Amino acid sequence: MPDPAVAGRTKRQRPEHLAQMAFVDAVRLCAGEDVQIWSIPNEHPDAWIGWLMRLGLTPGAPDLIVLWGGQVGFIEWKAPRGPISKSQAAVHAWLAREGFRVGVSRSQEEGWALLRSWGVPMRRQMLFDPSVGMVVKRPAPRVRRAAG
Repeated sequence: MPDPAVAGRTKRQRPEHLAQMAFVDAVRLCAGEDVQIWSIPNEHPDAWIGWLMRLGLTPGAPDLIVLWGGQVGFIEWKAPRGPISKSQAAVHAWLAREGFRVGVSRSQEEGWALLRSWGVPMRRQMLFDPSVGMVVKRPAPRVRRAAG
């Protein structure tokens, strides 16, 4: 097995990775336990590829899996002008043919739009304010009426 300490230094972090991490954190904050969001880490040093493919890594698999209420959706996270590869297009087409939800996000707003269009439940609302970025809007507290 390759040494993770060495392998981790071979590729630098890309801006889309940071955006994806922020999106995952925000979904986990807003959804609570009702929704799971998991990553398929497809980018690895070339020395790992053969070994990982034998373990089940599939070129073109989307970056994120979203699970809720017995349903599943897949999100490919790209840089703002990042193209979809041929293997990604093929996997996305297969997923869609099989009846799965699949989409591409190039921004936080697109990611949230996908989740809304799929009907993914959220306990809190995420708003985007260009001056400050993502903002969590907490639900209004419930007011209990006195019995009378």
